[in-house]
Amino acid sequence: MIAIDEYAEGLASVRARRFVVHVDEVLEEGGVAAPQPLRRAVAAAVIRNPWAGQGYVDDLWDEMNRVGRVLSEILAGRLIDVFGGEEGIHGFGKGAIVGINGEIEHASGILHGPAFGPNFRRLVDGTAGISAAERRGAAGTSIAIPTNHKTDRAIRNYYQSVEFVVPDAPHADEMVIAFAATGGPRVHARVGDLTTDHLRA
Repeated sequence: MIAIDEYAEGLASVRARRFVVHVDEVLEEGGVAAPQPLRRAVAAAVIRNPWAGQGYVDDLWDEMNRVGRVLSEILAGRLIDVFGGEEGIHGFGKGAIVGINGEIEHASGILHGPAFGPNFRRLVDGTAGISAAERRGAAGTSIAIPTNHKTDRAIRNYYQSVEFVVPDAPHADEMVIAFAATGGPRVHARVGDLTTDHLRA
């Protein structure tokens, strides 16, 4: 596990207050034991909203990419640690909660900017688009981050949501920025995928 102090400079540059890693292992579903535990994890940073106190900002480009680049490196590193390497990550998603003094567009700017998702995708050897969710709320607001297979979004068995909450975040002028990762499909997944539906119609 990489120590937090190795990220100190990057976290300071985005004015991070907290860094959270949540790991969930599913052992049973529908009363039947999983063939192997399904690991799901979220790595998140609680940061000050970079546009807090500035009123309406028309051009988000520079700041959203600066912050996105830093956070994608940090969050990818933590998830790679959790899964024992990028090869252990099979599915991914991203999400953000912006505090009540911010705009949804602030969260969207970081999540969908070219410095955030594409960099994370490269670091975990993914090629598919990354499912995303964003919302605004007070401290303790939860978010369900949708995930899909990291190289093929047509594999329906990898569609799942990883629910996540930080009890004391975001403050009104903060954001929670997160990536989720999964180590496999849903437990006992059995609904097929988009490429084979026509064979069963």
